[in-house]
Parts: sequence; C-alpha cells; structure tokens
Amino acid sequence: LLFILFTSTSVLAQNDVFHQSPAIYGGWNCNVALDSLNKKSRGLNNITAWIFGYTYGKNIQFKKGKSPASKTEYKDVLVPYLTEYCKNNRDSTFFHAMDSYVDFKLKQGEAVIGN
Repeated sequence: LLFILFTSTSVLAQNDVFHQSPAIYGGWNCNVALDSLNKKSRGLNNITAWIFGYTYGKNIQFKKGKSPASKTEYKDVLVPYLTEYCKNNRDSTFFHAMDSYVDFKLKQGEAVIGN
C-alpha cells in the first residue's frame, strides 16, 4: 500500500497539473505566479482562490473596501503592489510577496489580524 502511495505521488509530482495546483502557488517563484495573476486565464481563478485562502488562514480582517476581494483593491492595489515586490525581489516566492502585502496593509491600518 505504501509503495502505491509513494509511486502515485511521484507520478503526480511529474505532472504539470500537479505543479499548477492551488496548494503549490505560494512556493512558486514570485514572477511566475505574478505572470499567471496578470493573465486572464483559468489559472487566475486558482491564484485568486489561493490568495483568499492565504488571508483567511492567517485570519486577516480587512477594512471595508480594502480587501483583495474588492475589485478596485485587487486591480489598483494588490496587483501593482505584488508587481513591484516581485520586480524588486526576483528570487522570492509568491508566499513572501503576499506576506509583504499583508504587512503593508497592517501598517496602513487597513487590516488587522484576528477579530
């Protein structure tokens, strides 16, 4: 049974679909994830879902209109912020880019951790 489990995992890890899994986005190179974020594709929905899962998992509460769920916040703040971060930190991961974005929102007083 363990052999089957490890063999299946090994095969999946070599599959492109596995590497595009939403659970993996945080570990992507910042610019690779950002490229997908800027494209109007199916991957955009997966990355967007990852972003919301990330903020939910960290228990981040945004002020009204300041959440990345807001279309204007997403387009006018989140994407430009991540773009700038990734330009300045080419070897960073998307997870670290989101950490930086959350820190920025906390410092601006537009988000809090917890209730």
